[in-house]
Amino acid sequence: MLSARRRGEEAELVARRRHHRLLAVEAAAFVAVLLTGLAAMRLHGWGVGYPGWLALKLGLVAFLLAPLEAIHAWAAWRFLSRGLAGTPAPPFSRELERGASMQGMVWALALPLLGVAVPLVVWLSLARPF
Repeated sequence: MLSARRRGEEAELVARRRHHRLLAVEAAAFVAVLLTGLAAMRLHGWGVGYPGWLALKLGLVAFLLAPLEAIHAWAAWRFLSRGLAGTPAPPFSRELERGASMQGMVWALALPLLGVAVPLVVWLSLARPF
């Protein structure tokens, strides 16, 4: 997206249209991962607090990953899809500008937070420390 932005508004619009469906795939994949995690918990007979490492992992997912993904999916559905539909050519519609801004904000928040949280979730999954 950044390289398309540097080439101009027309290139950015083409890139946003091309990648917009991937945002829906990303949100659906996140929901599928959550559902398979719940299915695995039920299969093993685990509750939220058992084993101990699971509570921390679920907390990270419930209070960090899920809200970030929900905000990102909402911005893509509410602003980006309507903005792309209402913008046949540059200049960008107000909704498309708002959606791109929200998407950039979520990515700016997600990079440092997920840089810490994702390795911790992976470590909790593989090491099962307590």
